[in-house]
Amino acid sequence: MPCYDDTTMETKPSEAAEPYENDFYRWAMDQAAALRERRLADLDVSNLGEEIEELAVSQKRAVRSYLRVIFHHLLKFEAQPEMASGSWQVSILNAGAELRQLLEDSPSLHHAVVLYEDQAYEQARKLAKADTGLPLSAFPEKRTKSLDDRFGLILAGQDFGAEDAIEKADSRRR
Repeated sequence: MPCYDDTTMETKPSEAAEPYENDFYRWAMDQAAALRERRLADLDVSNLGEEIEELAVSQKRAVRSYLRVIFHHLLKFEAQPEMASGSWQVSILNAGAELRQLLEDSPSLHHAVVLYEDQAYEQARKLAKADTGLPLSAFPEKRTKSLDDRFGLILAGQDFGAEDAIEKADSRRR
């Protein structure tokens, strides 16, 4: 079974095919080569199916994670605008950009935003509480439209306008 060689970017025969459990990277590269070369008999169909499903699940997890990061920092901006830092701004910009790119690359993931926004918001409240030392009651129990509007985060339209959020937070601190 061939093995992918990172240094030459070519496929070369391996001494022995590494099983899935022993060397995932080699297994994955061998499976990719077998797919490209249409060597169907060499495919580990059962594990390939599981790994493809896991890729899809990991994409949904990424949506939830980006939402949680955005909400976490937006909640901190809302509760403590005077404490807003450049790292909060960078976190919002980065998570917003990554989420936007993920949704552009995989449009079928748009449903995951709606599916996970409430869960991500609740997790973000707990993170904001731990991060700021403020009581949980300092952060709205439910995500409010005013919070979204205030920072230009309109989930329904997938408009993650972190740049507007930062400008508004900066103007409040002045």
